[in-house]
Amino acid sequence: MRLVIISFWLTVILGSFYAVNYLTQNISEQKTINIFTWIDMINRDSISEFEQQTGIKVNLSYFSNAEELLTKLRLTNAKDYDLILVNDYAIVSLIKHDLVQKLDKTKLKFWSEIEPNLLNSYYDPQNLYSMPFYWDIYGLGYLSESLTQNKYLSENSELSWELVFDTQKNNYNYKIAMLDNGLEAILCAGQYLFKSADNLQSAQLPKIRELLINQKRFIAAYTDEKAGFLLAAGDVQVAVTQSAFIHRVLKHRPEIKFGIPKEGGFIIVDALVISKYSTKLDWVYQFLNFIYQPKFIDQTVTQFAYLPVLKTSLKQADLNYLGGLDKLLQQDFKKLQFFKRNLPLQDVNKIWVDVKAA
Repeated sequence: MRLVIISFWLTVILGSFYAVNYLTQNISEQKTINIFTWIDMINRDSISEFEQQTGIKVNLSYFSNAEELLTKLRLTNAKDYDLILVNDYAIVSLIKHDLVQKLDKTKLKFWSEIEPNLLNSYYDPQNLYSMPFYWDIYGLGYLSESLTQNKYLSENSELSWELVFDTQKNNYNYKIAMLDNGLEAILCAGQYLFKSADNLQSAQLPKIRELLINQKRFIAAYTDEKAGFLLAAGDVQVAVTQSAFIHRVLKHRPEIKFGIPKEGGFIIVDALVISKYSTKLDWVYQFLNFIYQPKFIDQTVTQFAYLPVLKTSLKQADLNYLGGLDKLLQQDFKKLQFFKRNLPLQDVNKIWVDVKAA
């Protein structure tokens, strides 16, 4: 009897050992990829479906602004991540600091489906390192009825930055929502004053500072994502904002309009890059080919209202609030500039502190 009991417990102990060893081995061998991204850029349902179909676990980590992203990547040399989803201007820094690796486009089944206007831009001229994922436009959101009734905007007049910047000509009887990013606000003001924001000089900055300080008395809020909601609530009548933030509220307030000023607007591109130190390239490329399928691109467009990069998705997207696809790509696209980081950061910060303190 004693031998039976001893045999039983030996069996239990050995069985437990092998079970623990089996589980440990499988956990250590679990296929995973790590992605560093903005919080509202990848649809979670798409991730879940990829995990179910492939058995590859996707770990998402989030950052709230490009400065936080760049600081963390430089501290870790991007070794904690396989894929990074980042704004166009940050890609310049990632390439400069040798934190990303070149793409193998032969493994990207979707490459020929990307809208050509979104390729070969200043931040990666040959797209050696980056693949556009989503894009958006900065311009003016506005309550057209309110502005036309008060004769700030006629039905036939072109939209202009004057609606938010011409404080000498206009004694505004309306409130404005302005961007809460100092550099972006400065570049918008520079585009209005000097017709281009690409190569602003230090000598031009005092005029920009003066303009933004004079504008402040008409500002109801400095904000980014809340601009559309402020328009929908009637708290502001004009907002410097992204088209996505307007699109999100149109079903509640279809009378809200969005347009690119005649002087020009801005474009941002969010792109995916592969960390230089990623050793999981087979899984990374498998994920990329999955997530760039029109079905999953469209899911994110529906959820977050950003503009898709695939030609097929652009054709199917509701772009009436932008005047339609042909107008967007053939006319308006020529008026768009990037928010390039050409100005000294200390100058930008000094101006923005002065504006906020005024």
